[in-house]
Amino acid sequence: MSMEPPVGLTAMPVTKLAMITTLVVPLVASIASYKHIFLLQYDPFLQTYHQYYRLLIFQFCAINESDTVILALIWYLFRHLERLLGSHKYLTLIVLSWAYTTLGIWGLNLIWNAFIGQYKWLQWNNFSTGSLPIVLSLVHFYKEYTPQIYEWNIRLLGPRGGASSHNDNKREDKSAVEWKINDQFLLNGLILLLILNQGFAGILCGFISWMCGIFIDKGLLPGLDHWRIPFVSYFISQGPPTRANVAIAANAATNTAAARATVEAATAATGNGNTGNSGPTSLPLRGSSTTPTNTSNAGDDEPGADEPARPLGVQFLDTFRR
Repeated sequence: MSMEPPVGLTAMPVTKLAMITTLVVPLVASIASYKHIFLLQYDPFLQTYHQYYRLLIFQFCAINESDTVILALIWYLFRHLERLLGSHKYLTLIVLSWAYTTLGIWGLNLIWNAFIGQYKWLQWNNFSTGSLPIVLSLVHFYKEYTPQIYEWNIRLLGPRGGASSHNDNKREDKSAVEWKINDQFLLNGLILLLILNQGFAGILCGFISWMCGIFIDKGLLPGLDHWRIPFVSYFISQGPPTRANVAIAANAATNTAAARATVEAATAATGNGNTGNSGPTSLPLRGSSTTPTNTSNAGDDEPGADEPARPLGVQFLDTFRR
């Protein structure tokens, strides 16, 4: 698998749907003045009014506009997960994360308020807004299965004097304070900003959701390995064919046509030589071939079919690695 994802979201239907939902639902709710129905609090919505439908919809809309933008960016960065898992499995993972995080947060909220929340100042009243629980559940899968491409160190504090020997260099490297940054730095920063933007509710709900993601991955919360959302395979597009697949298909079709022409020519020559035999001559079916086709050189006609063109940033980093 190439490290660089396809450009755009043509081959990422689930990511596209998640980003559109994250941006459009808050916009429509704000225009229609219905954004308040996505706000979830223990008191008064659950304890007094028993509006339990808010548990089902509070993750579909972020109350703050800044959270909406951050969530849209995070969904875009999660496109690597869809490419790795496949659209159908990725959509199933999102639905399972939504279900388990909702049940987990609600159950722990009831337990907390039943034993500890009897005191008003210790009551867990506010919940997170937007798809923060789903995102924090998917963070585990992103960290676990997405390969790290590069990292670099930033020296914050270093020795003042110059080193005189190799041993001095080792000693100074141990005393230096460095900050390691990798290609997942942007995602880490957005996640941290999203959690801190929602305060204590974001920290608590985020931790519970992250644990739900671990339990789903380890099989303690079932569903990911043996269940898929039904009736959605037809609506999930697999994206346009790649250049290598097109080259392989074209080469196979050319070899098949050449083989058919050879067999037909040989059959015609045999028929002309044996005019006394009036028996029927069987011709190969259309699309079949009596000679094996060689597709090992598929894609040679297309320049760069074996290896996709590297972006300028990757070429720049490879220059320093060499």
